[in-house]
Amino acid sequence: MGAVHGVYLKYVGLSLVSYGGYSYLTTAADAGAIVGSSEAGAEVSSSLLSFAGRSIFAYSCFVNGTIAVLFKLRRGMSLIGKNRIRGTIPMWSYIIWAPFHLPTIAYTYLHALK
Repeated sequence: MGAVHGVYLKYVGLSLVSYGGYSYLTTAADAGAIVGSSEAGAEVSSSLLSFAGRSIFAYSCFVNGTIAVLFKLRRGMSLIGKNRIRGTIPMWSYIIWAPFHLPTIAYTYLHALK
């Protein structure tokens, strides 16, 4: 039972790692803006890629942090669309909450290999 109580820490960790990625990309983007680039096309492409990366990391940080809090409060199963009777999760949930589902699926798969 002790292992179950610590599961929320996995999502706290994912949230912190995501925040670290966001911070790194934000710092790198700021450094790139100071140095500048001689090609406008490369600058726009790099800027767009950096924005996309920061957005993904920020969303992942928010989602996993929220899941950790909700897990600790024992709330929020309906938020991910879980059916109370069948225990199934709809496809839209996997798309919207991908930063939660993908690491969970990977962790479960790797844990089952033991």
